[in-house]
Amino acid sequence: MMASSTHPFSRALRRAAILGIVIEAAPFNLAAGGQESRTAPMTSPGPASARSTEEKGRAAFEHFRKGLKTGQWDDFMALLTADFTFYFPQGKWHGEHRGKDKAQEFFPYVTSVFPGGITVTSIDRFLVSGDTVMIEFKDEGTLALPGAPSRPYKNRVAIAFDFRGDRISGYREYFGSDGTSN
Repeated sequence: MMASSTHPFSRALRRAAILGIVIEAAPFNLAAGGQESRTAPMTSPGPASARSTEEKGRAAFEHFRKGLKTGQWDDFMALLTADFTFYFPQGKWHGEHRGKDKAQEFFPYVTSVFPGGITVTSIDRFLVSGDTVMIEFKDEGTLALPGAPSRPYKNRVAIAFDFRGDRISGYREYFGSDGTSN
């Protein structure tokens, strides 16, 4: 049984459920005294569909992770709409870009500056709200910018995928460190 409805955390979970947010966290125990701990992800009930936003988001993230690790972006690119938009927070690709053709330039660029790939070392949050999925994760690799010596790279990253039907229409990326720690 969940803690009483007056518990602040219970109110937060109820608000998240009302907003249609999926919360996934490490196992926890709400309180002592015989109350059950929650070890599985909590999902809010929503309208039935062939594939939920969560399912589409998890599948898309696996294709994204494969692209980061191997440089093979074809499966991820196949999910993008023709009018796909993306935002990147810094460097050569800083800002918002429009069109799948721009994505077909950007993601191979990522591979070119991480020739050994980027490894996702943990997934810390997976949130769903409406047609948007947000994933917070840690990653690492070796960054090799043109004209600069290669250096170890570690980061905490949050990305968002916006879905239109079964396709990704938008992507945003945010960094949480300076690239040397996560």
